[in-house]
This record gives sequence, C-alpha cells and structure tokens, in this order.
Amino acid sequence: MQKYEAPASDKSVETTARAVNTAGFVTNPVNLNVVYFIPTDNPAPSDYKTRVSEYLIYFQNWVKSEMNRNGFGEKTFGLPLDSATNKVRLITIYAQEGQASYPYSASVSAAKIINEINVYKASHPSEFSSNNHTLILLPKRTDVFDQPYYGWGKIALP
Repeated sequence: MQKYEAPASDKSVETTARAVNTAGFVTNPVNLNVVYFIPTDNPAPSDYKTRVSEYLIYFQNWVKSEMNRNGFGEKTFGLPLDSATNKVRLITIYAQEGQASYPYSASVSAAKIINEINVYKASHPSEFSSNNHTLILLPKRTDVFDQPYYGWGKIALP
C-alpha cells in the first residue's frame, strides 16, 4: 500500500498527538478555524460552546485513531484552545440577516456567509489561525429543515 503524502499546501493541518494540551486535545500554532455563525432570528442554544467543543474533541480523536489504524500514525487536525474555559475556542459571528437568507443552496448562501465572515476576520484577525481551513456551524434552523451543508474550497458548512 502506498502511503498518502499531503500536498505541500495542506501540510499545515497535519499534526501529531505530541501536541496534546492540558484540555486533552491537539492544538497547534495553525489550527482549524471553527466559526459559529448565528442568524439574527435564530439564537444559539445556551450550551452551544460546550456541546460543539465536546463534539470537535471527539471527532479529532476519531480522526487520529482512524489515521493510525490505516497506517498513517496518530495524525489529526489542530483545534484552537480557549485557555479561559479549557475548551475549543469558537469564533462566534452574528449574521447580518435572518436564517431564511442563508438557505441550503450554496449558490445563494455560501458567498453571503463567507463574505460576512471575511468582514469580521478583517477587523478581528487575531481570532483566526493563520490556516485557511474553516468549519462553519449554524444553529439548527427553526423555520424549515433546510440547513446549509456543503464544502466550498477550504471551507465546510455542516
């Protein structure tokens, strides 16, 4: 079996278990940006930071385990640490519009969401890793079951 070698541009997301912090997950100088994007008419659940942090740590450990099981070593992606809470640091961004303005259709909502994030990033650059990989999460919709879920370059909206 030939071992997969990440392209040079993607090597920044390749990490090892040696970087585990006191919170129990891998963090690096370059981490996955995790954005929680909140539409004006759909507030986030009160416990979203804890729930998302726990899910991401679980997923990070699963990736590490599966990489090792498949012969690549204990490699996984880095997550940013919020040293005040000892959880994964989320970048919370309040949207400019209501949830209906961000439908499932990538052709409608992806550019709008990404543009709003880029505007926020321009005025808050220290909140983002130097990495260009971003996971964007939104609260569960309350108007329809039409949650955005797609990849857009180095950006994922699950």
